[in-house]
Amino acid sequence: MFMLLRYVGDLACRNRFLKALDRRHDADFALDEAVNATWKLKAMNRMLIQGFVISLSLALGCVLPSLNPFAERFVRGDTFVVTSTTYLAFGQCASERVSPEKAIFYGYDKSIGAGDDPYAAPYGGVSRYVSPSGSDHGTGSYLFPWQHIQYAMTHANAGDTIYLRGGVYDSIIDINGNVSASALYPLEVRSYPGEWAIIDGTNTSGGNLFRIFNASWVIFRNFEVRNSGKNRVSNGFYVENVTDCEWHNIYMHDNNGAGFSSKELYRCKFYNCTAKNNVDTQTAGDSADGFSITSGKKNEFYRCVAIGNSDDGYDNWAASSHYFEDCVAANNGKGKGGDGNGFKLGKADPAPYQGLRGGKHTLVCCIALGNRFRGYSENGTTNGSVLTGCIAYASGQNWELPNAPHKVTHCISFGGTGDMIGPATTVVESKGQGFGGTVHTSDFESVDLADMNNQSLGHRFFFPTAIMF
Repeated sequence: MFMLLRYVGDLACRNRFLKALDRRHDADFALDEAVNATWKLKAMNRMLIQGFVISLSLALGCVLPSLNPFAERFVRGDTFVVTSTTYLAFGQCASERVSPEKAIFYGYDKSIGAGDDPYAAPYGGVSRYVSPSGSDHGTGSYLFPWQHIQYAMTHANAGDTIYLRGGVYDSIIDINGNVSASALYPLEVRSYPGEWAIIDGTNTSGGNLFRIFNASWVIFRNFEVRNSGKNRVSNGFYVENVTDCEWHNIYMHDNNGAGFSSKELYRCKFYNCTAKNNVDTQTAGDSADGFSITSGKKNEFYRCVAIGNSDDGYDNWAASSHYFEDCVAANNGKGKGGDGNGFKLGKADPAPYQGLRGGKHTLVCCIALGNRFRGYSENGTTNGSVLTGCIAYASGQNWELPNAPHKVTHCISFGGTGDMIGPATTVVESKGQGFGGTVHTSDFESVDLADMNNQSLGHRFFFPTAIMF
């Protein structure tokens, strides 16, 4: 009876925690904003959040056996591979096999933002409107929308929100330093709530479909970029010398190049973006990553998905100090000339990147599965990365970390063809193939990619059926 009452009490405590910390807006958890608001204070913020959890638990009358650095992940409702010694704020959730009240959703979802106010301008400017049936001779108002996205972006003011009415926009967008935005007054480009805008390159002459040069403080939200020109390598998004921009809930697919490609990208953030089936025909697949960050620093990716691209999922070639959380790389390497890595962690030698080796990334709770060549690859970089709670499954060689001083904690490897873990890599409580021990598909609720966002399964994609360590 005592154990039953304790269990019921723990459940009630957990529910009070989740209700007290209920905060989700457009699939961007407020804790993401709190933890990641300032890059340099990331570790301090985690400590403050844990302190808040302790204080809140005492106020609610809950007993905390101990806290783990990843306790806030279950408070947020995300999934984490839990060890036998991990006690979270509301008990041993893995052993109790309790489904999180709010489970993670990977990649884009057309329903996100459908209930938003279609007239709001939350960044201090005014609302502008664009429609495939509009006219650039109009005023950009709700009744007289503009026709072209490029025209709207170059005529809007800092703080404005540009609403794209649903439908297909079939012209290339070329932005080169001619947008008005600032840290206090960013410019937002998004689909009209309840509608879905599609930027389609089928009828264009080829080239990158959405090009952005020399821009900062622009927010892109809730739309699709597809079918870039087929007569040459053409990316969905191509950006260069861009800082402090954000991409939310963007679907980039079936382009004749990368879904997203960039050079000199700094401090940008990506939330719930999907890059799928991007395959170039000119280089036998070698130029179509899901996300290609050729150079830059301190960009962040949350709940993004790179699937079925002809080259890599996430190519961080000469880039460094990126942060990935709950990102998925699956079935990449479809082209004969494609590399086929899930997460490429660095290396760059050719001009103009001599001496840059990339690396020094942080990956938390990411999943690499079914990639043709490798799941996680250091790719020759000498700069180590930190990987925590990451899973590699059936990706050729799941882990290729032969030389750089990486740190791998609570990670999993199974279903591959042999890992390469070098002596410079520190391995902490990790399991399977190159780490030692065995892991099976039966250890997880589902490893089927079709279940990635399966609501009937409770969003328990790669969720352990029991304690893993």
